[in-house]
Amino acid sequence: MKRILIAVCFIPVLAFAQKQNKSTQNNLKSLELKNGLDSFSYAIGIDISTQLSNQGVKDLNLDALSQAFNDAFKGNPKLISNEQAGMVIQQKFQELSQKKAQEPKIGDIGTVIPDFEQNDVDGKPINIKSFRGKYVLIDFWASWCGPCRGENPNVVNAYKKYSSKNFTVLGISLDKSKDPWIQAINSDGLTWTHVSDLKGWTNAVAQKFGINSIPQNFLIDPNGVIIGKNLRGPDLDSKLESVIK
Repeated sequence: MKRILIAVCFIPVLAFAQKQNKSTQNNLKSLELKNGLDSFSYAIGIDISTQLSNQGVKDLNLDALSQAFNDAFKGNPKLISNEQAGMVIQQKFQELSQKKAQEPKIGDIGTVIPDFEQNDVDGKPINIKSFRGKYVLIDFWASWCGPCRGENPNVVNAYKKYSSKNFTVLGISLDKSKDPWIQAINSDGLTWTHVSDLKGWTNAVAQKFGINSIPQNFLIDPNGVIIGKNLRGPDLDSKLESVIK
C-alpha cells in the first residue's frame, strides 16, 4: 500500500518528465521492463533523471542509472521511501558516472586509434592499420568546408616537409558527392590517401570519433597511439618537428 501511495505522489513528476525528457522516459521504461522494476522505482528514476537534467547533466549515462537501480532496489529491497531510494540511486549514479567519465574515450590523447576502414577515391578499402609504422595525420574535412580548404595549404606544407621522414596524411571526407570531393583534392594539391563513405555528417568514422565540426585532426605515432589533436598551422609543424627526427 505504501509503495502505491508513493508512486501516486510521483504522477505529477512523471507527467512533467514525459514532456521535458521523452527520450529519458523511454529509456527508463526499457530499464523498468529489463530489470523488473515496479512503477515506484520507475517514478523515482524519472524524478531523479529530471532533477539531474535540470542541473545541466546532459548525458544521463543510462548504464550507470541502470546499475544504480539494481543496487538500490535489488540489493536493498527494504528501501521503500522515496527519500531513501532517491538518495541511494543518486549517490550510486554519481559514483558510476564519475567513474565512467574518467575512462578513456575514443580520440583521447594517449589512446590507441580504433580500427576503421573506408574506401578510397577508387573504391579500394583502406584500413587504418595499414599505416602502422608511420606518423599519420588523420584529417577530417570536406570540399564544402571553407575553414578546411583554408587549412589545406598548411597540411600540404607539412606533408611536403615530412613525408620523406615517415609521415603521411589520411584524409577522411564528409562529402556526399564524389565529384566535388575529387575536384577539391586535385585543386588543393592533396596528394595523400583519401577515403570517404560519401554520407556527409553521418560518415561512419566521423561518428565513431564524435566529430560534429570540421576541420578536425588526430596525429598518431607509428604504434597507432594518438599523440596530438586539432593541430593547425604552426602548431602542426611544431608538433611534427618535435617528434620526427
